[in-house]
Amino acid sequence: MDYDIFISCKSEDYKYAEEIYYFLVENGLNTFLAPMELRLLGESEYRKAITSALESTYHLLLFASNPEYINSSWVYYEWDLFINAKLSGFKTGQLVTVWKDVPVKDIPMVLCKYESFNMEDYKQRLLPYVETPAHQERVREAKEIANAREQVFAIAEELKGKIGGILSNDIPKLNEALGKAKITRRVCPVCGCEIAISDKFCRECSWILSPFDGITELADIMFDASDLLKTAQSVYKTNKFHNEKALNDSRCKIGKLEQRCRCLEEEIDSKDVELNQLQLFLNKREEEIRSLQRRIEELEMVHAIEVGKLSQELVVARGQINSTSPELQEKPSETIEETGTEIIPTDRSVQNDDLFDRITKKMQKKF
Repeated sequence: MDYDIFISCKSEDYKYAEEIYYFLVENGLNTFLAPMELRLLGESEYRKAITSALESTYHLLLFASNPEYINSSWVYYEWDLFINAKLSGFKTGQLVTVWKDVPVKDIPMVLCKYESFNMEDYKQRLLPYVETPAHQERVREAKEIANAREQVFAIAEELKGKIGGILSNDIPKLNEALGKAKITRRVCPVCGCEIAISDKFCRECSWILSPFDGITELADIMFDASDLLKTAQSVYKTNKFHNEKALNDSRCKIGKLEQRCRCLEEEIDSKDVELNQLQLFLNKREEEIRSLQRRIEELEMVHAIEVGKLSQELVVARGQINSTSPELQEKPSETIEETGTEIIPTDRSVQNDDLFDRITKKMQKKF
């Protein structure tokens, strides 16, 4: 396939290049962009396909959003091959550049002499530089087809009026005769589809039918309009081709949108899984917190019980101290305890103080 223009860019710039691609296609230019046709090819087949497309293209458009992308391996290979082909006389088309956020000082000197555009305003100025003889011929043919179609309908309207005037009185007789002959169907002379005798126009191609059109049994008396029919058939086939092409383009765009939707659905499913895992983690932590709260409540209960017991012991100890006679508190009496051969004096008040100290230490140790 011959291309009007080849878009060269790094894979990171495909999202911008696709916008340029659709702009050129909508304006009737056969445009080549690698991800549209070569995504599934291996490296050896990819190089062969790229080289073949470069050989068949008329113009080359170089796009970059980063100065480093200009000299990347594949991009450099494409624009360098095209420039060498121009210098050798094999190419007569233009090399144009479209930049996005690329400073002029970072553009290679060899590219500075070619026409340059910005991503923001290329639509206003680009088309005149990428016109090709093939594209101009297609535009001319499209205009001729449109004019021929208008002429066909004008002639058809004229014939309809003439035939209607001539046969207005004879049409009932003709229909009666066709009914007796059991002729109920006829064939459209433009698209060839079968239609009813009573239909005044073809439901497939909208051709306006005369009373004799498509009735093979009455071929000898049909109006001779072979040139008109040939023109109408040509218009029909051309429109059918363009409609099928538009339908295929629409299907391609729908396929890409469906693929994008599937990718988004997969991302959403992945986020849902992460969210569920996070929810499980939070539930587990909440259960641990509730368990810790129950443990704290249990410890507080044990603490309260221990405090009550120690308070009771303290009260008992104070009662024992207070029960000691005042005389012994003022003048502590000494008792003699015999331990082996050694005699040790014992003071009852000292014993009471020891008891109080032990209880206090026990409380301090508990808390």
